[in-house]
Amino acid sequence: MSLIQIYQCLCDETRLRILHLLQDGELCVCHFQQILEEPQVKISKHLA
Repeated sequence: MSLIQIYQCLCDETRLRILHLLQDGELCVCHFQQILEEPQVKISKHLA
């Protein structure tokens, strides 16, 4: 992965919030949905 691709990933607010939540350990998609109040499709897209 190039540095440009990494920065592109980090410029999205949802991805940054997911990374922040992962600092405390693993979570499943259902937990991200509940915490971020986003649909499963959006969370899964960002995790991909």
